[in-house]
Amino acid sequence: MIDFQKYQPHPSLAIYIDSYFVIRTGMYNKKSKEIIGSFLNFSNHPQGTIDMMFSLHGQGIQLTTNQNDGQNLSDIFLMAQQEGKFDIKFMPDSYIFGIVFYSESFSKFLKLPLSEITNGGLLLKDELDKKYLELYDKLKNHSNSNDMVVTVNKFIVGELARFEHTFGKFDKLIRYIRATNGQMSIEQLSSLSNMSTRSLQRKMKEVTGVSPKSYSRTVRFKYAINLIILQQEVDWHDILFECGYYDQAHFIKEFKFHTGYTPSEFIKNGGDTLSFFFSKE
Repeated sequence: MIDFQKYQPHPSLAIYIDSYFVIRTGMYNKKSKEIIGSFLNFSNHPQGTIDMMFSLHGQGIQLTTNQNDGQNLSDIFLMAQQEGKFDIKFMPDSYIFGIVFYSESFSKFLKLPLSEITNGGLLLKDELDKKYLELYDKLKNHSNSNDMVVTVNKFIVGELARFEHTFGKFDKLIRYIRATNGQMSIEQLSSLSNMSTRSLQRKMKEVTGVSPKSYSRTVRFKYAINLIILQQEVDWHDILFECGYYDQAHFIKEFKFHTGYTPSEFIKNGGDTLSFFFSKE
């Protein structure tokens, strides 16, 4: 059993935070020493965001990616940018609160070498300022999710008051990639940013952890998934055209890279699982 709830941040924070979420998994029966439910494994596609998670109860998650085989993450941890299909094993009796940051805003809150932790996660508890540990304790003491959302909203507002958080030209370029659903070429992005391709690559990895091509690829695929979810009867030709894929072969290759499925397999077997976090509102 898994319960997943998604929450929107305060409107004033929507430019920094995509969403919050709360995850609860099956409980552990101390008397019978049995798990009500089981370990829960989910495959997911890259989201193009950076998630900061607070494991309020239980042992957190196990993250498996194309570069990390079974990384255990608990207490306070980060899920960095993912560039391909990844698997999450939720431990029994877990209670997790997550903050989903847009890439360009996360780098304003915490200065971390994002490019070094791409396709993986990072334990944060020992790396954070005292105020984050205090937030962790407050969240642990709340009895309902709505109170957690209010507390985190206040915390983020307080953090924004402490540092320079205006968005520069490069931050706006990243937002433009999302606004155009990842369909701008590297040459177009280089021209818009008034940067050489090499400088663009370096700056993008610094801010998001991934290259502009990789980030655009993720954004475009996420848009394709959104279209699939919204359509009652999937028109693949319409999706190929709308998302700017060259041809069917290219689209199938992208689909398998991001999900491990072909498009038809996704609809038949994996859609509910792979779109679980993306589709929930």
